[in-house]
Amino acid sequence: GTISVFTSSAAHIIVDVMGYITNDAAPVSGAGRFVPVTPNRYYDSRTLPGAPHAAGSTVAVQLAGGALPVPIGAAGISINLTSDQAAGSGFISVYPADGAPPATSSLNFTAGTAVANASLVKLSAGALNVFVNTTTHVIIDVNGYFTGTQ
Repeated sequence: GTISVFTSSAAHIIVDVMGYITNDAAPVSGAGRFVPVTPNRYYDSRTLPGAPHAAGSTVAVQLAGGALPVPIGAAGISINLTSDQAAGSGFISVYPADGAPPATSSLNFTAGTAVANASLVKLSAGALNVFVNTTTHVIIDVNGYFTGTQ
């Protein structure tokens, strides 16, 4: 039930617990079970017209349903979120498409550097919102989803 945190210099450290994943000893349940998928790039603004995401913009991104391996009824999703070619230092917040923006960031980045971070996000009809406060490209790789109701 413990973790170790290492830093090479003095720092304030904050650890947020977003959930946990059970093992095969957990009771069988259709709600909240993590279902891994082959990691794949689901969204890459570098390949889209009108990219990158403009500073202060929110874009809805569909990550479930259709030909995607994540079903439309998935309650949440496990992603790797990346900022690339940012115009300056900033942050990205991802949250359910029908939800309010959170008071926290999902990823913090600096100008011109590709930065990635893992995130677990609740979905809304298979979609999430991506807010950027600084112009940057956004890349989303999916590695699994959570069953249950949205």
